[in-house]
Amino acid sequence: MLEFRDVSRTFRVAGEDHPALQGVSFEVGSRERVGIIGESGSGKSTLVRLALGLDHPDTGEVLYDGVPVDSHDAKARLAFRRAVQWIGQDTGGAFNPRWTIRATMMRVNAKLGGLDKPAATVRIEELTRQMGLDPALLDRRPAALSGGQRQRFSIVRAVLPQPRLLLADEAVSALDVSVQGVVLNLLRDYCDEAECALMFVSHGLPTTAFMTSQVLVMKSGRVVERGATADVLGDPQDDYTRALVGAYRYEEAA
Repeated sequence: MLEFRDVSRTFRVAGEDHPALQGVSFEVGSRERVGIIGESGSGKSTLVRLALGLDHPDTGEVLYDGVPVDSHDAKARLAFRRAVQWIGQDTGGAFNPRWTIRATMMRVNAKLGGLDKPAATVRIEELTRQMGLDPALLDRRPAALSGGQRQRFSIVRAVLPQPRLLLADEAVSALDVSVQGVVLNLLRDYCDEAECALMFVSHGLPTTAFMTSQVLVMKSGRVVERGATADVLGDPQDDYTRALVGAYRYEEAA
């Protein structure tokens, strides 16, 4: 479904080249849930931007169903936008501040969802309740909501068009621990029921273990280890992965 073929991306900062991705290759197949883990600066955010077609690789290709994600063909771009949705970490600029949340959701449905207005209203309110939110909040503007409420509404917006692939970039990091479990369960259930693939980018090893079946470990723009999530996190082979897992186990013990 989503394929990175030997992708590299370098940024020039203060006259010096800084490689963000170096020869990255991997696939997210239909209905697969793939985790991407690594410390800050490992290339995860660049990888997400390339997967969404918001940036372009210097070398290599990023493909969705065999078509470059940065295709300029209008029909291909619309199909991609309907099929692939993103859930980000920063909710501050995620919504138009002048619109109510309901207005935003209805616009997303009009552009990508295809439901008539009554059916869209029912669907939006149903998803809102599933996220543990009162549908009355839909008639508020983003500034009147907490960060956690906006984050949950960003998930509602992402699943509303019934995508085939979700890109979740630290999607629950802004939520209280008590809410994280509810939202993660809902996301996993949605992926199972809708047969939706998931690329789950996270610093959190427990959430990655819960949400994914395959995992890639990134360091300095390279994939240093990959495999079944239980194998990689339970018996890491690379020194860097061992350090990540060991640091978490130390914090957990403390």
